[in-house]
Amino acid sequence: ISEGPSSNMTLEEMEKRYIEDILKRTGWRIKGDGGAAQILGMNPSTLYSRMKKLGISFQHENEGM
Repeated sequence: ISEGPSSNMTLEEMEKRYIEDILKRTGWRIKGDGGAAQILGMNPSTLYSRMKKLGISFQHENEGM
């Protein structure tokens, strides 16, 4: 997480930040070796579901490319 946790953040907000941080570090790669799902220890379909629930947009995949 790029910023320290705030006492006002919910668990869901912290989870969203953490997943976004991992996605940025992997270049928005979700599947495969070194992908976000592997780093997070979850199935890619589970990660997609969490991203949808947390409002993490898939459009970020192409940012900076």
